Amino acid sequence: MRSSTLIISGLQAALAALLSLAVVAATFVLFEPTIGQAQSTITIEQVITGETAFTVLPTDVTMDSTIASITGGTSNGTSTFTVQTNNANGYNVTIAFDQDAAMQLNGGGGDIPDYVPAAAETDFAFSTAGTGGRFGYTVATPVAADLDPTFQHDGSNNCGSAGTGGQATNGACWNEPATASEVILDSGAATAGDGASSSVLFRVFVPPNPTPAIPAGTYTATATLTVNVNP
Repeated sequence: MRSSTLIISGLQAALAALLSLAVVAATFVLFEPTIGQAQSTITIEQVITGETAFTVLPTDVTMDSTIASITGGTSNGTSTFTVQTNNANGYNVTIAFDQDAAMQLNGGGGDIPDYVPAAAETDFAFSTAGTGGRFGYTVATPVAADLDPTFQHDGSNNCGSAGTGGQATNGACWNEPATASEVILDSGAATAGDGASSSVLFRVFVPPNPTPAIPAGTYTATATLTVNVNP
């Protein structure tokens, strides 16, 4: 009898163990996480900055001829530069001269007076009337609309506000050098290709026996061109 009791108890223990395993397995299946699909988005941001610059810097100028201090004469020079911008509103260029008068004798002691237009704004033709020497400038560019109105003309003898978008490529619309910044170009769009090329034209005129006298020597004017982004 004792032996039979031990066998029954062992079977009971085995059955209890199997039942526990079954309960654990069922619980795992019941609460196991469901395998599915999830999504998440990301954004990628890149900033491209605007750029406006001289791609060809304004060239220094050596005037094309010497002028005798007594018999007088005329001399011309040109500085050419290129602007490039991707700004949709375009760019403007200003010019400012270092001194008043702009053209100074190296080492001091003399100057060539600044050109003073007879008209309210700029003179269509460079005036040689009077007894004094003078130094002036104008602007040329292939796109007439890019010229500041100061340097536009109507194809006749009218510049500035009377102008109608004519070019200054023939040396029209002469202005007075000034220490305050003067807008010379104002383009309302981005440049195409390799940029937009323009020029500043300079002229020195000395009449015979100028008054006041202009001492012999080398004269230098310094001008600063600045390119700005249009807002």
